[in-house]
Amino acid sequence: VGGITQYFPSWNFSQTAKVIGPVDHVESAYVEGKSAGSLNIKTALLSLESEMQAAAVNGTRQRMPETQALGGQLSIDLARTQTETQAVVFGRKKKQDDLQLNADRLKASGLNSLAVNTNAAIAVQSGQTIQVSPGGKVSLKGGEVNLDGNVIARSGEVELQTHLVGNDDSITGAIRLGEASMIDTSGIWNNDRPAVSDRKDQFDASLVRIDGGKVSIKAEGDVDLTPGSFIDVSGAAHRLMDKSITAGDAGA
Repeated sequence: VGGITQYFPSWNFSQTAKVIGPVDHVESAYVEGKSAGSLNIKTALLSLESEMQAAAVNGTRQRMPETQALGGQLSIDLARTQTETQAVVFGRKKKQDDLQLNADRLKASGLNSLAVNTNAAIAVQSGQTIQVSPGGKVSLKGGEVNLDGNVIARSGEVELQTHLVGNDDSITGAIRLGEASMIDTSGIWNNDRPAVSDRKDQFDASLVRIDGGKVSIKAEGDVDLTPGSFIDVSGAAHRLMDKSITAGDAGA
């Protein structure tokens, strides 16, 4: 039992309040991150060559999905009217006025959400990998979507969708996944108790995202899943310090 004494000089009076339990509380220092912001671009014609910084920092008390700080969001809308038809290419431009996006730069920025909307075609070329942070979302909406590279949103969501507007007969409304393409929303394996030889008095402080995510494909034209294309929505597991294992659910 302790006490707190307060002195009132105007009345020359002291009062002591009893406190049950320890008076002092010591909290070890820890990191608490906050979510990043968002950038929304709506225009008819866009050239984007700048660097982005959209990463969020998470402390060891923010490993679970409900406590995690999220990376930033980038939304690009080129479909404000039916006559706006700027194509979007992840890789090399096909036409001079195409919007060229660099998938490696976007990944390095730490984005958690990427949304692209255009009336023209969207192409993810071979060797290009669009990747957002775990639990994030990638949404590609266009007149047609051609995926020859990869889209990764571990334990997150990938949405491919087409819409036909205007009178451009070259736009088919199709969604095509090339023979070496991959969409990955699988869960992530976490091991809080690795082998002693690997542990070095440390535990796995990575974000816990064990559930598989969601893949949505909606087309106003054909959907072509070329043999060799791969979609992974599998769940993973989390091994805790007490050696118990929590299994994640597969996605859809």
